[in-house]
Amino acid sequence: MYKLQFYKENGIKPMDRLWYIDLPEHKGPKEDLQMVAGADILLDIISGGTEKIMLSCSINPEFEDFKKHIVLTKIDEDKDGAYYYVSQYYFYIRLCNVIKFIFNGQFPEKIFCNF
Repeated sequence: MYKLQFYKENGIKPMDRLWYIDLPEHKGPKEDLQMVAGADILLDIISGGTEKIMLSCSINPEFEDFKKHIVLTKIDEDKDGAYYYVSQYYFYIRLCNVIKFIFNGQFPEKIFCNF
């Protein structure tokens, strides 16, 4: 299980509030860590209006100690990312190669996230 922290910060425009994953071991540019293409919307929904959220994510369903969870199911992938369906909220998100970095070079078929 991976514990992943996400945080929201100001963008270029005053109304922009951008989500990033806190991943200090990733040595690429900060832009690689920005959550976009639906992942930002999902974080807005599950964060409950806060500016930080911790998710415990795994390729195995480990829900027993958590009150809330989401399941991401891979639909398709290409060299730059993968599309996942979030059944609890009935929409799709795109996750970039940072997910491959976290999950040992692969886009998992399912990602189980608890919060």
